[in-house]
Amino acid sequence: MSESVKQTVSRMAQDMSFLHEKAGMSESVKQTVVRQQHEIERLKSSLQAATDRQNTTHRAYGPKQDVHISRLAVLDDIINSPRLLHSITLCTVEQFDYILHEYAAWIREHKSMTLFWDDDIRTSDPGNRSKLYMRHALLMVMMHEKEGATQALLGVMFGLDQSIVNRSLKVSEEILSEVLPTARKMTEKIKEAETLKDVEKIIPPDPDTGKITVAVDGMHVPIDCSGDKDQRKADYSGRKKAFTLNTNVMTDTRKRVVWIGKTAPGTHDLTLLKEDPPDRGILTQTMSGTDTPKNDRPVVYSDKGYQGISDVYPGADTKQPIKRRRNSDKKTGGLTPEELACNKKISSVWIVVEHSIRMLKRYRIITRPYCRTAEELNDELNVISGLVNLAIDWDRTKMENKLLMQELAWRRASH
Repeated sequence: MSESVKQTVSRMAQDMSFLHEKAGMSESVKQTVVRQQHEIERLKSSLQAATDRQNTTHRAYGPKQDVHISRLAVLDDIINSPRLLHSITLCTVEQFDYILHEYAAWIREHKSMTLFWDDDIRTSDPGNRSKLYMRHALLMVMMHEKEGATQALLGVMFGLDQSIVNRSLKVSEEILSEVLPTARKMTEKIKEAETLKDVEKIIPPDPDTGKITVAVDGMHVPIDCSGDKDQRKADYSGRKKAFTLNTNVMTDTRKRVVWIGKTAPGTHDLTLLKEDPPDRGILTQTMSGTDTPKNDRPVVYSDKGYQGISDVYPGADTKQPIKRRRNSDKKTGGLTPEELACNKKISSVWIVVEHSIRMLKRYRIITRPYCRTAEELNDELNVISGLVNLAIDWDRTKMENKLLMQELAWRRASH
């Protein structure tokens, strides 16, 4: 409590003593005395509560900065609240516990404890303000991805210096890229496959055709306007009417992201695909080969912006909607009913990649102007693809780790 409040309490007590001396006054004065007594009691209780809080304050992040226990309690309240946790991270409680288990296991295995305290070993609150509990470090990086929170804001929320936040985010993103089913890990698994049957275990074939089926589309991420005139011209996208970085996203029919291409400014989708084709072992060889048997050809769905994709993948069965004819009927575009039905069927399969891009863009770090490099954006997209793939495959992940999920549920209930 401030010194001014203490002086107010003292002054009110003096007024009370004066009024007691004049006890023979009217009833209104007696009511004033009673009100003053209640006010003094209220201020005394507030002063005592403030003193108690000051006594329980611990130095969670070092002697230079006192952090009240309520800050750590608020972070734990977010982790323990299913509604708040999903709102801030897009993860359920079960998913967060699973990611935290894999995250902590990787840190312990690689003995990378420089920035973290072990939740299972340390029982007291940390005394070094450059360290966080693992659960709080994971919450911080997921808030950064979902809400696009700046490092300065995260530093205020978690009681850290901005430089420490920057280091923690970089390390956490590297760990998540190792433990989550990211697009790069999916690409590596496909690359290691020796036959198309092995690829089908990773990318399940379409039930209608029985062939490996993928869909590809471009995704633009807004960036800040550059101060250099030539760079501004290179970054500007005429289609989006904004400064953007473009990348290609490829998904399977279950909406999982299986490949993310390099990011580049102001580049057409097909041009970017030609400059950076995915290297996926036997699958790429099959799609690129001109003598691939018809029954073995993977199916690649794309939109009308990929005219000429068959030249990139001559060994694949490429599917694109038929373009509308010029100076034709606005409703049908000059297409026959059979052609319209074909377009509808193609679009019904290709739309899965748009759904995947929509799930990627729920993470606001890539929907707001991105201020870091194209390489860092690619790493960011890789981590987000891992979170999206985990959510899509969550039921299968739970079945494969049934005993682990039961243990994690028991540990959460016991806390």
